[in-house]
Amino acid sequence: MISIDLSKTPSLRFLIYLLALFPGLFFLLSIAVGDPQLAKTTIEQVDQVHPFPSYGLLLILVGSGFVIGEAFVLLSWLVVTVLTAIYRALSAAFRKLFGGARINMWFAKVQGIPLNKNLAVRILGRLIFLARGGQTDSEDAQAIRFCLAAATEKLLERRYGIDKFRATGPNGGEWQVWFTVMGKPVKSLVESLNAGRTTLACGLAGFLSLCIAPRLANRYYVAMSSLFVFSGLWAAGWYFILTRNPVWFDTLRLRSVLAELQDCSPPTQKPETTKTGAD
Repeated sequence: MISIDLSKTPSLRFLIYLLALFPGLFFLLSIAVGDPQLAKTTIEQVDQVHPFPSYGLLLILVGSGFVIGEAFVLLSWLVVTVLTAIYRALSAAFRKLFGGARINMWFAKVQGIPLNKNLAVRILGRLIFLARGGQTDSEDAQAIRFCLAAATEKLLERRYGIDKFRATGPNGGEWQVWFTVMGKPVKSLVESLNAGRTTLACGLAGFLSLCIAPRLANRYYVAMSSLFVFSGLWAAGWYFILTRNPVWFDTLRLRSVLAELQDCSPPTQKPETTKTGAD
């Protein structure tokens, strides 16, 4: 009977790195299909160095795919980081332009009394509202934040031995710090982000292989590579939009804190022993 010791299996963090095999092998196999002569020449040159057996060539292919795939995964991370930085810069410029005190005073004069309700004034008022915050705490947001505070307080007490009075200062703003650093990554979110990053890396690998093997430049291959890129950017954009919504983001942080709280066993209380006199 075959028995498997799960304690000796690789951890999930190690298996995440194996996702780099997909863009790397996709890149190498695409070049082999698009330019068979180049693949044949490469194999012959490798054989001149050392006559590897078939499984040796397979190991070289997998190893090369892993290294190249890691490069494409890092490239996909760089693309997402640059796009996020551009969005944040545009958002900062938007808040600077429509959220300043001068334009607010000017808008008050243009709006006038009685209120001017034409379309241009309403659009400008909406832009100013978005630039100055754009969202108010709803009852759902307050309820979720209350639950998040209760779960974080229990986690601090159970895992780290920090009570409520030591966790907060005179201002009470320390809870935002605890909300940020506490919690365990949500498994479904981590899987979605890793899948999106790997998919984006496959799309980038597909477009780069077009430069090496121009025969791949047909509508089917380009459409497939474009689909990979769109899917990867969609996953990254979905997470970014999720973090911009206070209700969704606080719900995500609550799930993260609850996941770590579930791993903490409640403190065990020692049974009270009663002393009995000698017979």
